[in-house]
Amino acid sequence: NSSLNNFFYGVTLVHEPSSYTYQSDALSANMHINHSHYDEFHTYRVEWEPSDELGNGGHIKWFADNELVYGIGADVLKKTSALIPNEPMYMILNTAISDSWGFPIPCPDGCSCECYECGNPDCECALPSNFCNNLPAYFEVDYVRVYQAIDDPNHVLGCSTKERPTSTFIEGHKERYKIKGRSEPLLPVKDGAGICSKDADCGGEGKGSCSDVFTCTCETNYTGPFCLAHDAFYDNPYIPETTPFEVMRMILPNPLVKVFLILAGAFVLVVWFNARNSQKSLGYTAVGEAEDVLLSDFQNSGVLPFPQLKSHP
Repeated sequence: NSSLNNFFYGVTLVHEPSSYTYQSDALSANMHINHSHYDEFHTYRVEWEPSDELGNGGHIKWFADNELVYGIGADVLKKTSALIPNEPMYMILNTAISDSWGFPIPCPDGCSCECYECGNPDCECALPSNFCNNLPAYFEVDYVRVYQAIDDPNHVLGCSTKERPTSTFIEGHKERYKIKGRSEPLLPVKDGAGICSKDADCGGEGKGSCSDVFTCTCETNYTGPFCLAHDAFYDNPYIPETTPFEVMRMILPNPLVKVFLILAGAFVLVVWFNARNSQKSLGYTAVGEAEDVLLSDFQNSGVLPFPQLKSHP
């Protein structure tokens, strides 16, 4: 009831700017659907068993109404040195539209197929027949439930875990995640304060209301400037442990220490010996051995050994 979709495997997906171009490495499958999928709810399930810390084991299986659609195990991926993902993930539920699935190939005569837009004759010709009659389209989701195994080290909740500390990595590489002009990758979520003129501007009943000063005030469990987002939180967030900075002591080998001490001692002896010889070369004479010098000798020469003092009666 399904077929392998190899479009996203080993394909270079070109985007603008060129920095957004990437090599796709995804495995998936296509499943045929019928009218009931447009009129009734169906149950879809994904079983993701992550690999362990070394990348061993694990599998991913997709089910539709409890029937297996596609699955892949770790043994198959080993052939390409790949592994079942074990890093933190998040889910996106959306209505995806591709210009390669169900679109006319080759391009119809007289159509450039350079644009795709309903209501524009130059662009609508590139779309499948009656495609625009399906728009606007709605993707209705009744519920989303997530389960994980109890006491299984491979099943960890959160976007930043002990084995995969995403927050620590982002903190050390902020420039990769910041929008130009912002100082931080993520700004604090505003709890209300959006400009409004009526309650409907703040999500409406149960979400928020417009205050007397024309700013939104959010109700419990809702947040954001216009109270449109759920005030979500982690029950048990992972908080990285901070390790104090320690300076390691320098440990030198014993032979090197001995050589250093010998050189230091030799240096001290050389300095002392040079100082002693310099003192002898100056020829200092002890005061007791000096000849008497008469004051008259200095007075006759006009030079005094000390300042003259003038006494006062």
